Parts: sequence; structure tokens; C-alpha cells
Amino acid sequence: MRKRRLPLEIVRYTERLLTDRKTKLWFNDYESKWFTIKNGIGQGNPLLMIHNNSHLTNIATLLSLTVLYVIYSSDLVDAAKGKKELTLAFVDDMALIAIGKTFDETH
Repeated sequence: MRKRRLPLEIVRYTERLLTDRKTKLWFNDYESKWFTIKNGIGQGNPLLMIHNNSHLTNIATLLSLTVLYVIYSSDLVDAAKGKKELTLAFVDDMALIAIGKTFDETH
């Protein structure tokens, strides 16, 4: 975001959304204790650009958050270099595809 020269206030706002986050695992009859996570965006976070945003009635807010997410994740989309690499992205899902004759060639 800094590389794309976004205002410092937007960068700091995004940093606050993504720091000091905790989660827990919960499945079947198991529930873990809370633990710190180092990456990822929280479930339900507007940065996810979820299309079913009936709770966001202000279209300007939704568009602003969408643009913010696209800018935030744009470096990942730019990761592919050359003819044998490709980045695919849709909303918050991204994949980097590398083509080579051997495993080592693609890494």
C-alpha cells in the first residue's frame, strides 16, 4: 500500500485491522484456547469484499472497501514474472502457477 502511495491514514487503518489478532479452533466437541495469528483477514471483515453485503447499505462504503482490498492485495497479483508464471485472483483467493519440467524448476 505504501509502494502504491496510499495516504498514511489508510495504511495505518489497514495495519490496525490486521495486527494483534487472535483465533481459536472449534470443531466436533473440541474447542481450543485463543491463540495469536500472524496473517490472514478475519471472517466477516469488510476487506474480504463479500458480495452479499446487505448490511452495508451505503454503496460508497462498499466501493471504498472493495478498492482498498484490491490495492492491499495487488502486490500478490504482481508476483508472477515471465512467461512461465501466472497469478490468478478472484476476490480473496489467489494462486500462483509456475510451469517447469522439474519440481526444482518451478520453485
